[in-house]
Amino acid sequence: MKILARILVLLVSIQILTIDLFAQSKIERSKSELKEERIIRERRAGEYSSSSSFSDDGCGGFFEELIFQAALFVSYYSLIGSYAFEDHLYNDLAPYPLYNGISGNYDATLTEEPKLMRLDLENKILLSPSNVYGNHLKAKFRPFRFLYLQSDYYQLWERNGIPSSYSHLSLFNFNLGYDRLRFERFNLGWTIGAKYIGSGVNDWGVSLGINAEVFLGKHFSLSSAMRWGWINSSSVDEFEAQLNYHVKNYYFTAGYEHLKIATPTYNFMAIGFGIYF
Repeated sequence: MKILARILVLLVSIQILTIDLFAQSKIERSKSELKEERIIRERRAGEYSSSSSFSDDGCGGFFEELIFQAALFVSYYSLIGSYAFEDHLYNDLAPYPLYNGISGNYDATLTEEPKLMRLDLENKILLSPSNVYGNHLKAKFRPFRFLYLQSDYYQLWERNGIPSSYSHLSLFNFNLGYDRLRFERFNLGWTIGAKYIGSGVNDWGVSLGINAEVFLGKHFSLSSAMRWGWINSSSVDEFEAQLNYHVKNYYFTAGYEHLKIATPTYNFMAIGFGIYF
């Protein structure tokens, strides 16, 4: 019986060891899929070439130009707005949200000198029931009241099995942002820019996003952001939603973050803090 028990323990140990050695972690799957897409893209670029020509048939070209101009007109007022008819676009940048208990990021009745520029910093720890955890550092520089530069840095780690080791992945976002709606208690805007994944992938992609924040009272706000991106034809998407508690020029935050990097998805509880300069 003792020999049989030892044999069973040995078989189970070998099975666990085999699973741990050959099972690929989520982070490694994300990186390998992104690399594979790059290889496929480069191979297709080397094998495929095409040429196209465009001919203007007069009347057809006129209507195409008309439709193009109309699309530009609609896109401009949807994305930028009308400074002649929308007074909220002239709201000043607040020194920091809820500095007077009323105004959020923008102030319609600013009595002191307007804030010409502002730096917002935020850091969150990302926790999950799985072996994956991480950190999200965000910096938003507002050189003007209507445009800002935002950078996001994600660092993910995953604890592997046997042998004891860690997989890691770094993801960066570099975006230009514009707040389309700039009310005292609500702002909504869009971002456009680039993504970069390091950790052996070392490649760039595009980034598009929207974000919003609503201020609920003297101390609280709800904020959310979605950023879509593509690297080597694979989607790299991010979603965050959080509750913020403001105290003077700093705040504490807790919420949820979701990442999709190629096929694998990552879900986190996020807790952290931020400060305004």
